Amino acid sequence: MTVVRLQRNAPEAHHATTCAVCGSTDSRGVTDHLQAGTPGVPHEDAGVCENCGSVIDRVARKYGPDVTMIVEQAQTEASEREITTADPPARPGQSPGV
Repeated sequence: MTVVRLQRNAPEAHHATTCAVCGSTDSRGVTDHLQAGTPGVPHEDAGVCENCGSVIDRVARKYGPDVTMIVEQAQTEASEREITTADPPARPGQSPGV
């Protein structure tokens, strides 16, 4: 299990120059400290900007600290096998779909 720990307005973030979430390079805006990894042994130790930290904080407050997140991309195009077409109109004297 991966645990994400966020410290708002953390002194550890002052050395960071880039937000680990959005990639912002405004070092003055990087105010929060994020650690991610197995409990007690984080593999990510990075700074997070105020805006991204606020979003992470809101998600945790709304859904609780034990939230599990799955992020997926929505399907926006049909594959070839999902495309259906109407049967051509039947010719006189022929059954539909033949």
